[in-house]
Amino acid sequence: MNRTLISALAATTCIVALASPAEAQTRQYNIPAGSLKSALDAYVDQSGRQVVYRADEVRGARSVGIKGAATADAALAAILAGSGFTTRADGSLIAIVQVPQAVQIASGTTPEGSGRDPETSSSEIVVTGTIIRGEVPVGSPLITYSRDDIDRSGFATLGEFIQTLPQNSRQGANGSALFNAAQGGKPGSAAAAEDFGQGVNLRGLGNGATLVLVNGTRLPPSSGGQYVDISMIPVSAIERIELLTGGASATYGSDAVAGVLNVILRSDYKGGETRLRYGGAEGGADEIQIAQSLGTGWDSGGLMVSYEFFDKKPLLASDRPSLINFPTAGTSRGGDPQIIPSNKRHSAFASITQEVGSAAALSARVFFGDRSFDRLDGGAGTQFGLSRTQGNSQQISGSLGVNYNINSQWQLAVDGTWSQSKMDYLTSFTNGIVTRPAVDVNGTDNLVTIDARVDGPVFAITGGDVKLAVGAQYRDEGFERITNNPSDPSRDLAREVTSLFGEIFIPLVGKSNARRGLRRLALSIASRYEDYSDFGSAFTPKFGVEWEPAKNFILRGSYSEAFRAPTLNQRFTGQNLAFVSDAGFGPGLNPPTLAGTNSVSVFGNDPNVGPETSESWTMGFDWTPNDLTLSVTYFDIQYENRIAAGLGPTGFDYVDAADRFSDRFVNLNPTAFEVAAATGQPTVLNFAFDPNAPIGVILDYRLTNTAASRNTGIDLNSEYRFGLVGGQASATFNLVYTINDEFRSIATSRNNQFVDTIFETPDLVMNGRFTWSGKHVSGFGGFYYTDSYVNDLVTPNQKVSSWFTVDAGLTYQTGDNSSSSALDNLKLSLTVSNLFNELPPFVRAPTLNPNTLSFRFDGANANPLGRFVALALTKAW
Repeated sequence: MNRTLISALAATTCIVALASPAEAQTRQYNIPAGSLKSALDAYVDQSGRQVVYRADEVRGARSVGIKGAATADAALAAILAGSGFTTRADGSLIAIVQVPQAVQIASGTTPEGSGRDPETSSSEIVVTGTIIRGEVPVGSPLITYSRDDIDRSGFATLGEFIQTLPQNSRQGANGSALFNAAQGGKPGSAAAAEDFGQGVNLRGLGNGATLVLVNGTRLPPSSGGQYVDISMIPVSAIERIELLTGGASATYGSDAVAGVLNVILRSDYKGGETRLRYGGAEGGADEIQIAQSLGTGWDSGGLMVSYEFFDKKPLLASDRPSLINFPTAGTSRGGDPQIIPSNKRHSAFASITQEVGSAAALSARVFFGDRSFDRLDGGAGTQFGLSRTQGNSQQISGSLGVNYNINSQWQLAVDGTWSQSKMDYLTSFTNGIVTRPAVDVNGTDNLVTIDARVDGPVFAITGGDVKLAVGAQYRDEGFERITNNPSDPSRDLAREVTSLFGEIFIPLVGKSNARRGLRRLALSIASRYEDYSDFGSAFTPKFGVEWEPAKNFILRGSYSEAFRAPTLNQRFTGQNLAFVSDAGFGPGLNPPTLAGTNSVSVFGNDPNVGPETSESWTMGFDWTPNDLTLSVTYFDIQYENRIAAGLGPTGFDYVDAADRFSDRFVNLNPTAFEVAAATGQPTVLNFAFDPNAPIGVILDYRLTNTAASRNTGIDLNSEYRFGLVGGQASATFNLVYTINDEFRSIATSRNNQFVDTIFETPDLVMNGRFTWSGKHVSGFGGFYYTDSYVNDLVTPNQKVSSWFTVDAGLTYQTGDNSSSSALDNLKLSLTVSNLFNELPPFVRAPTLNPNTLSFRFDGANANPLGRFVALALTKAW
C-alpha cells in the first residue's frame, strides 16, 4: 500500500535533504536485522551520509541489515533489499522512497547517484520549488541545511544562522536596531523592525522580496515592519531548512522575488529530547536556551510536541566603545544605549498525523510564539534625550490537512491554515530638551489560507511519465494598527486573494531512450494567476530545463517572472500628509518663476500603488563525482515597479533638474485641480510665510511604483566527503560573487551601482567549514569572509577593510549503550563563533554630531558581538 502524505500542506512533510555523494571507500558495518527505520538510523551513524526518509512510510517495514565490509552504496542497497523501498536521487538530493508494486527490484541494487528514474520509483516527496510529488525544481538551485548544520553554527536562533549565509543580507530586520537608526540601505531594502525581530533578505532586495514558509505554509508578516519574523521559530523543532534562490511566484504567488525559505519542522519523532544551552559574548549578550521535545507513534500515525524558552540579554554601547560615537552628554542623560536589545521568547509546537483507512491521511499542526523586547536608544541625542521601547510580539498558527489517494497514482490534498501575528509596544522619551509624548502602538496581522491541489501522471512518453499538478488557493488577509500618534493614524484593512496554479513536468529523455551525450533531458512549466480584491491581478510563468550529458553532471537553467503585492499598509492613504511651505526656500535652488509662490510636498502612499514585478534568469551546473558535490549558478534578477519615493529626502534639490522627472514628481505648472488634489490630504500643515500665496510647485514624495534594480552574480556551493582517522570528514565551501547591484529611484534617472559600497552588497562573501565525526567525538572549524568595499558617504572616500572570522566547535556524545543509563544518548557541545574576536571594520561616519549617537561600523555586513562562546547539553530519551 502506498503511504500518503500526512502533512498540513504538500510540502509540510516533504522529506529530502542535501545528501553526501556515494562513498567509494569500503568500511565495516554492523546493522542488525529489524525495523527499517532503525537500520536507516544506524546506517547514517556508521556511514556518515545524510539520507532522509518519511518515518510514517517506513513504519512497519523490515530490513535484513548488514554486517561486514561494504561501500556506502552497497550497504544501503543491502539494507533496502526486500524492504519494498529504494532510493531516489537528483544530483545531491537523495531520499528513501517506496517501490511501486508493479516494479520488481532485485536484491542488491545499487543507487545510481544522480538522475531521476521514474520507471523504478514512485516517490511521494514534494520539494520546495515544485508542487509535483516525486520531482525536484527543474533548473532551479535548491540548498538544504539540516538541524545539525544549525546546531554546529553555535547560534540559538534561525535568524542568526540565516545571517551567516552568503546569499542573505543583514539589511533590514536583523534582530538589532541598526536600521531603525537609519543605518543605510537603498529604498525597499531595509525596512524598520519596530519589534526587533529577524527576517530573511536574499540578495539584499528587501525582507518583503523573500517568501518565508513553514512546512510549506505562508505566515502573516510582523506588524512591526511587514516582514516574517523567523526568530519566533524554535530551533529545537526544526528538521531542516530548504533555500530556493530565484523567482518562484509561479509556484507560491506574491513575495517570491529573490527566493523562498521553507522551514520544515519535525513531524514524526519518537522519544524525548532535552536541550540546555548557555552562551555569551565579551561584556554582554548572554543567552539561555531550554528546550524539550516529546514524540510518540503508532502504526497509523504519530504525535509530537516541542517547547523552547530563549532569553537574550542586551549588548550595550559601553560594551563596544570603539564601535560607537557617544553623544557629548554620554550616559549622563539617563542610560547606556543598546546595540542589540534584550529578547525573551517562549515557543511551542505540536503536530499529529493519522491515517484513515488505506487511502486518506489527516494532519494537524499548531505553533505559538511569544517574544518580549526591551531597548534603550540614545540616537535621539539631546533634543529628545533617550528613548526606551518595551513591547511584546506574538505569532500563532494552526493548520488542518487531508490527503486522499484517488487511485494508485493521483492524489488530492486539501489544507486550511489560520495564523495571526500581533505586536504591541510603548516608546517613551526621557531627559530631552524637547518634551515628546510616549508612542503607543498595537498591530495585528491575520491570514486565512485554503489550498486544494491534485497531481499525478498524465501519460507516458519515451522519456518517462509526464506529470501534472493543478490547484487553487484562497487567502483572506487582514491588518489592523492602533496608535496614539497623529502622524500614524489607526487603520483596519483587509483584502481577499484567489489563485489558480499549475505545473507540468516533461521528461523528454530518460532511462529508456538515453543515448551518448544525452542521458536525461527534462522540462518543467509552471504558472499562477492571482486576483486581489484591492488592486488587480498578476500572472507569473516559470520555465525550467535540465540536461544530463554525462553521469553525475547536470546542466540546468530557468526563467521566471515574479511579483510582490503591495502590503495592506502600503495601500493605506489615511496617513497622507501635505506640507505647504515657501517655494523660494533655499535661495538659488528654484527658477525665478517660483518667486512669491508656495510649494506643496505630499507624503504617504499613492492610492494607485500596484505590484512590484521581476524577471529572473539562472544558469548553472551540478557535478557530483564520487565524494564531491559542486554546484555553480549564475543569477540575473531584474526587479521593476519597486515601491519607493520618487524624490529623495531633499526634494527641493530636484526642482532645478525637473526635466529629469515627470510631472508626477515635480510639477512646476500645477492646475487648480492638481493643487486641490495635493492639498486635499487627511492632514495639511501650512508653514508658509504667506499661507495664501499661489502654489507654484508640487513635490510628490508618496510611495509608488517608481524604482527599479538589477542584481547579477554567481553562487558556488561545494562539499567533499571522505574517510579520515577512523571517522568521516567533510569540507564545504560556499561563495556569492555579486557582479551588479544596480538601483534607480525612477525610470528616467541614472543607475546607481551599489556593489562594494557601505551598507550594501560587497562583491565577494564566502564561508567554509571542515567537519570530522567519529563514534563519540566530532568537531568542526569554519570561516566567514566579507570582502573590502568603499565608504562613499564621506569625502575623501574611505576603504572599509575586509572582515574574516573563524568558528570552531567540539562535541562528545555517549551513544546508546542499551543500559538505560542517564548517560546514554548524551551530547555535550562547545562552540565558539568568531574565535579570534574580530570586531567589525571601522567605518567613518559622514558627520560626527556631538549630540547624536552613531555607529562606527556597518551593521549590514558585520556583527558587533565579537567572540561568542556557547555550551549545549542534549539528552535523548
